[in-house]
Amino acid sequence: MKHELKEIVKHFQLPNDFLEAAPYGSGHINDTYASRFGVGPGVVRYIHQRINHTVFTAPEKLMENIARVTFHARKQILARGGDPQRETLTLIPTVDGKSFYHSPAGDYWRTYVFIEGAQT
Repeated sequence: MKHELKEIVKHFQLPNDFLEAAPYGSGHINDTYASRFGVGPGVVRYIHQRINHTVFTAPEKLMENIARVTFHARKQILARGGDPQRETLTLIPTVDGKSFYHSPAGDYWRTYVFIEGAQT
């Protein structure tokens, strides 16, 4: 299923200069895309996921938990002098401050900062 990422990303607090998005990875549960945005003279990448709400039947609760855990991890990493941009996920909020976007089509989307050079 192809999703119109150019429209989806407008609902997140992201730079205005959307360059492109393409499927990313080989996951079997969520649809995952990597995007590129022009920021000044450089490019910043993000990960966007359409949450499979057949598997995750309470996506609002899922995202509430992810937001809580990543916020806690960020505080712990900062307290020990670490780099939260590299050591934990960074959720990008929607334009209305939520951790996910619920589309008119019924899909749930989340966006993270792409951690360059990381492997999972």
